[in-house]
Amino acid sequence: VWALRDEHPKTLRDLCAPRRYQQAMRALADQVGGVNRTTMNRANVLLRLARHPGILTKAEIKLVLTVHARYVKKYAEYKKECEDRDQKTLDQLDDPSVMAAFLALPTLTLNRVLAQRNRKTVACAYAIQRALILELWLCAPWRINKFVNIELDQIVTIRLDAVDRAILQAPKRQATNKRSPEHFLNKSTMELLRLYVEEYRPLILAANKSPLDLPHLFPGRNGRAKCVTGLRDQMTRFVRQNTSLKHWHPHVMRKIAPKIALDQDPGALDVARRTGGWTDEKMLRGIYGQRVHRASQARYLDLLESQRLTSVRSVNRRTRKGGR
Repeated sequence: VWALRDEHPKTLRDLCAPRRYQQAMRALADQVGGVNRTTMNRANVLLRLARHPGILTKAEIKLVLTVHARYVKKYAEYKKECEDRDQKTLDQLDDPSVMAAFLALPTLTLNRVLAQRNRKTVACAYAIQRALILELWLCAPWRINKFVNIELDQIVTIRLDAVDRAILQAPKRQATNKRSPEHFLNKSTMELLRLYVEEYRPLILAANKSPLDLPHLFPGRNGRAKCVTGLRDQMTRFVRQNTSLKHWHPHVMRKIAPKIALDQDPGALDVARRTGGWTDEKMLRGIYGQRVHRASQARYLDLLESQRLTSVRSVNRRTRKGGR
């Protein structure tokens, strides 16, 4: 993993000594394309090893901490760039035509597949899969590592208010904040899900040489669930090629979902919070909310004008009474 050229570490000291630590971080940053979450996860592991008693001297630990601090700073800059890029995507979605194109993408993809003369192909199956993934993400904006592991038995139907409701449930082992969230699925999502499971998922299973009783909704190769990297790359290309959202990536769905709720009702903070699975509004306001939320501004102007009209009428009535 660390790609330390021809020098192979034999002990923990060899692995996390200051010079080795710096070599490892440079090699990993080159491998993954910069300082990102993967880089910092590995850096933190090495740092914990370096600080373990009896491995390095205090002077060596101080040198490792100095190098680590530089990468922490680079990671903070990377996160700021990512947040700015995500805000551009959210700002693009303020345009009704951009939002409409994004929300209609699963339906348009389904229609294109159904319009083909020979639609029972593996390529069509993956197109339907991508459409379904986006539909499910709009209903349940989970993190991608939880999303790839959705199993068939997590989708259940309950009777609620004399209506059958389809629900996507997260298993307890994947619970966020010690909670096991559930999300209602709308009618169009369920129709697409049935089509995918009955007609197209078997094609993907056969192509990947996976058993028919595989529990995963999105099967990968050799009897496993679809890998995170594969799903991320496929969905990123799918959205970027078919919309004007050129900076879209899967994790931004956790920001788009609350935006959709708050654009329709700027006061629906609790709805947005529960949709994302956050325990309080702090995370939503600080990271996942849109910095410049124009729907809230428009709503405020509506309230302002309503109050202004009420005030003008009140003043006019008093003026007329005074004139008499």
